[in-house]
Amino acid sequence: MVATPPAGSSLGPCLARHLARQCRRFGPLGLAVVLAVGCAAPLAPNIVRYPQFNYPPTDAKAVTIYKEPPPAQYEAIGEVRTRIPANAPMDQFEQALREEAAKIGANGVVMVVQDRVTEQKIQRPVMGAQQPVGASSTPGGGVATLPAQTGRMEEVTIRVHEKEITGVVIRFKK
Repeated sequence: MVATPPAGSSLGPCLARHLARQCRRFGPLGLAVVLAVGCAAPLAPNIVRYPQFNYPPTDAKAVTIYKEPPPAQYEAIGEVRTRIPANAPMDQFEQALREEAAKIGANGVVMVVQDRVTEQKIQRPVMGAQQPVGASSTPGGGVATLPAQTGRMEEVTIRVHEKEITGVVIRFKK
């Protein structure tokens, strides 16, 4: 996708951690929710094409990811700035980056990856005593219980581990 970088940081990892805690509390249903959220979080990079450049697309297989600027002459035709979860597979992100850079005519991307840990404050409901939610009519059955919400909120500080990726999208001069 070619777009303007989003303002602020992503809450995706925060939500995933919160849902993981809920998974431990609510069992298989919580696991299904965590998996659905995890699959919905794409590793799509945000690339901004500089307006003075308008090249035809290139082949994504020909786009090279560099950790340092290459020695050949090139021009910067765009930039990438994004954050992804710290445990995200870099090979998947780099492939998505190649595909997006190819759309604006790039031959390469000079990329810098830095690990970031930020703290965010979130509000969560205060849970009360366990409340029965149903009964079983089968012999040996029991009553399922879930914690009841008290209507109060508490502030919790969480740590978010991410990779901050910045880079320059390049096209070699002929």
